[in-house]
Amino acid sequence: MAIVEFINQPNRSYTGMRRVLNYVMNPEKTRETLVSGIGINPKNAYQEMVTLKQLMGKADKRLWYHFVQSFAPYDNVTPELAHQIAKKTAEYFKGQYQIVIATHIDKAHIHTHFVLNTVNIETGRKYTQNNAQRLEIQALSDSICNKHGLS
Repeated sequence: MAIVEFINQPNRSYTGMRRVLNYVMNPEKTRETLVSGIGINPKNAYQEMVTLKQLMGKADKRLWYHFVQSFAPYDNVTPELAHQIAKKTAEYFKGQYQIVIATHIDKAHIHTHFVLNTVNIETGRKYTQNNAQRLEIQALSDSICNKHGLS
C-alpha cells in the first residue's frame, strides 16, 4: 500500500506557498507529464490559488495543505501508475478544492506530492482537516492501490 503522510509545516505565508508549489513541480524531481491539477492549471497554480483566496475574502490564516503519497520500492510501481493512482486519490477533493499533484521520481521510492488550496471553489469556506478525513483519504488510497494489485 502507499502511505499517505500529511506534512505539518508553516503554511500561512504566500512566500511559503510559492516555495512549496515550486518544490513539488521542480523539473529536477519530476517530469511535466507527471504534474496535474484538479480545478487548477499547475502552470498558473500560485496565481490561481491567490486569486480564489482574494475573491472569496479568505486570504489569511492557513493557505494550503501539503501531503505525500509514497510507494515502497518493492512495489515496483511505475511513475505513470503512481501518478494515475494519485489523481484518483485527489478526486476526494474534486469539484470542491484546487489541488496540484506532482509525482517525484528522484528517489528510490516514487512518491507524489499534493498541494491543496484551503478555499472551497464553490462556497469559499476554508478546509479544515481532521483525523476522520485523513483516515478516509488513506482508505481511498488503499482501495485504489488494491485495484492495481499493489501490496
